Amino acid sequence: KENIQKIRTNIFMYGNSYNEQLMPIPTYIYQNSNKYNFNSYFSQGCISSLEIININEYRPGHCAKVFAKYLKFFQQQSKKGDILLIANSYDFLFTPNNTVFQKDGFQLNNEELTETYINEIINLSKQLNKDNKKLMLTNAIPVIDFDPRYCSSWFNALNKNCFKNKNLLNSKNNLRIKNINE
Repeated sequence: KENIQKIRTNIFMYGNSYNEQLMPIPTYIYQNSNKYNFNSYFSQGCISSLEIININEYRPGHCAKVFAKYLKFFQQQSKKGDILLIANSYDFLFTPNNTVFQKDGFQLNNEELTETYINEIINLSKQLNKDNKKLMLTNAIPVIDFDPRYCSSWFNALNKNCFKNKNLLNSKNNLRIKNINE
């Protein structure tokens, strides 16, 4: 059994509640394959960032400290070829008129928030690559302009709230998600 553990790739999963929702997938993979071990941790309501602080946290900076501890755990427990998989929902990037996120004590607007997060992910990836480890991100759930469960009903065919935008997907916000995943 110890030899199997050495040849398996370890996947360390970290994220917000979106990570928790994905857990049936690694459970299935682990039960049906000898290739991977999984470690997963989620911190509800937190983003995976050392730099971005949500000032509405119970203790501002708590999420960054939790992420820092998990990164340290990953660095200590992982080996070459292992993977850090970050699973976030990315909804934090779409806070209207952002007033809750800061970096170094300064409020970030949505563009600065997105740019800060992308740069942090790029730098983390470079750091892990130096150690022959990989960073992977989950694709985010696409941002939809209206609730399809409500608007797909036949009796809402003329509801103007369901058709205020002819596009089902919010192109601007989905482009921001796409930028993170590139």
